Amino acid sequence: MNPIGLAAAWDTLRPGVDRILTKWDEGISANEYMVLYTATYDYCTNTKGISGISEQRADQKGANLIGADLYLELRRHIETHLQQTTDLAADLIDDAIINYYTKHWTKFTVSVTTLNHIFGYLNRHWVKREIDEGHKTIYEIYIVGHLALVSWRDHIFQRLQEKVIKAALKTITKQRNGETIDTGLLKTIVESCVSIGLDENDSRKSTLDIYKIYFEAPFIDATESYYKAESEMFTTQNPITEYMKKAEIRLQEEEKRVEMYLHASTQKTLITTCETVLIKNHTGLIQDEFQALLDNDRVDDLSRMYSLLHRVPEGLDRLRVIFEAHVRKQGLMAIEKVSESASAAAASGPAGKGEERRGRRRAQKTTQC
Repeated sequence: MNPIGLAAAWDTLRPGVDRILTKWDEGISANEYMVLYTATYDYCTNTKGISGISEQRADQKGANLIGADLYLELRRHIETHLQQTTDLAADLIDDAIINYYTKHWTKFTVSVTTLNHIFGYLNRHWVKREIDEGHKTIYEIYIVGHLALVSWRDHIFQRLQEKVIKAALKTITKQRNGETIDTGLLKTIVESCVSIGLDENDSRKSTLDIYKIYFEAPFIDATESYYKAESEMFTTQNPITEYMKKAEIRLQEEEKRVEMYLHASTQKTLITTCETVLIKNHTGLIQDEFQALLDNDRVDDLSRMYSLLHRVPEGLDRLRVIFEAHVRKQGLMAIEKVSESASAAAASGPAGKGEERRGRRRAQKTTQC
């Protein structure tokens, strides 16, 4: 062990941290890794010459481990790097901001993993002790990996999220309009929203708050507006049978969209919204077509209508009434036909009387049905 002070430790660590943050794709050698890890270890186990104000605390218990000044130095360095990254995106919009954001997020997550390992000793000892003892007098304490994510949330996401989410929604609209898009970029944006959602009350836990507030909510609003406009226009220009096919396809597309790049928790809200806009809001128009489909024995369209209307509350109620009336009407017509046949048979002589009796029995059975 070779105990060192903050200045010496940071002189060793800073170049390595810079390289990890800016040249993440080059990686670091095993030897470089050990040099950086050892510098962290030597500083944290230095029980002599503690000079930093943040290291001095009257209630300190147990082993005399230090780390606050190094932690703050690292935090400031990460924040400076992220502020510079954000500044370079000031004039970017649409596809350009999506590409920039996702590129730097991907780089940053790789860097974070490496930094979290290098400062592993700091995490396991000083950070753990601070969290366990609930020391949050000046700033929140996180393991280095979470510290980096919180820094991204505060210094990049909060400043760029409006442009990024707006661009993402535009891209989703393009896909709904039939254009080919890079779904991987959207998936990366969603993953970033989920990853930076750390629980403010327990830094060891994560939440979906960031994703729900900043991505899902505007996404659902945009979905509702899109399908409201499309469905209203389509129903005025096309037969209801064609609209049902359109609605069926759209619902399948949205279910697939969840699989492609949305968080699984969005599925229920998304599908319910689509069912309301595409089916419930047009229930009357769809139901009005039911009798014509029955009369023409349009089995495929009847099946599609059932599968759509059973998705919404009371969607099938009117169909049941119409169907009962239809069956009753068909039964009465069948009775009349049988009666006519029986009467004609009776008029044809003795042999016909037997046919008449059989016809009456068939009529009785039909009536019972």
